[in-house]
Amino acid sequence: NKIIPYVVHSYFSEKETRMIHGAVKEIEEKIRIDGENCITFVNKTEEPTYLFYATGTGCHSRVGFTGHRQGVSLGFGCRHKGTVIHETLHALGFYHEQSRPDRDQFVKVIMENIQEKHKKNFVKMYPPKISTQGLHYDYSSVMHYGPFSFGINRDKPTLIPRRKHVDIGQRFGMSQLDIVQLQRLYGCKEKKLIKLQAPDIVSVNCTFDNELCGWTNIKVPGPNNNTWIRHRGKTNSPLTGPDVDHTFGTFEGYYIFTEASDNYFKVARIQSPPLNKGDNCFTFWYHMKGRDMGSLNIIQVEGDTKRIPLFNINGHQSKEWKQLKLYVQASDNTRIEFESITGSHFRSDIGIDDVISYPGTC
Repeated sequence: NKIIPYVVHSYFSEKETRMIHGAVKEIEEKIRIDGENCITFVNKTEEPTYLFYATGTGCHSRVGFTGHRQGVSLGFGCRHKGTVIHETLHALGFYHEQSRPDRDQFVKVIMENIQEKHKKNFVKMYPPKISTQGLHYDYSSVMHYGPFSFGINRDKPTLIPRRKHVDIGQRFGMSQLDIVQLQRLYGCKEKKLIKLQAPDIVSVNCTFDNELCGWTNIKVPGPNNNTWIRHRGKTNSPLTGPDVDHTFGTFEGYYIFTEASDNYFKVARIQSPPLNKGDNCFTFWYHMKGRDMGSLNIIQVEGDTKRIPLFNINGHQSKEWKQLKLYVQASDNTRIEFESITGSHFRSDIGIDDVISYPGTC
């Protein structure tokens, strides 16, 4: 029935207990599609089979259903959200990413530098014990070890990615492939996998996951200039800004935002490449959360000097991303400008993501 009872040991501090509950709920929320739960975690009542989050030595959990009380050990050094998610996914049936049967195509394992008692976590596994669920190898998986994990010599790697410029071993949370793999494993509706935009593309349409697509920051004269920043994950200030991007909904995705801290009442402008001439439906997602929220102006720019206000959004809107659609009749050199004016204090970060301009009317 995909309902999983669980208990958190009373030994954990109040802060640690909240974090564990939050990590479990994050798994539940990430794999929910159209308001329909895939897996539901509930507090244990009388069930004989349940997950038991306990203090212990090290971070570990049995893989998959055991049919009785199943311990998830979270010793000192393991009490972080990403590690709790990692160990919980073990209990739900996940092995380590570097244990996949195809792993040698993607990483080189330096077995001679791995501590003897941890070599089992680097052993390559085969079906039917492990299944890739038909998904690509995932360097970004929360189930992947880092390059120096369990090394005898900690200055030398135990895992070397065969692809250049990739990071392994993140513990921010589930990647989009982790999400789909869990949905597929439990026979649930699946999240649509999103491909990155091609690098160096110049386009109005932009997810900001591969640079700015030709969007350009415009400096405001005088001391009040601010800048749109490409960013992923949470912004630096509490109680404002997105937690994740809109495109992926995970730590992997990027968006642009304006930083309010130490930038009160400052102005940031960013302009698109030219729109297609004629009728356009210009759409984007915006994020404006915070009690000190300023304003976002959407402006149609013609040539060097003509600026036509299209829409204005003021004040706190939502803790979620919201979409806006605007009709734009474009000439040969029409651009769209996002103008952010920060508010009176730090809780005024403004985010933009997933900009698309369609031909025709909205």
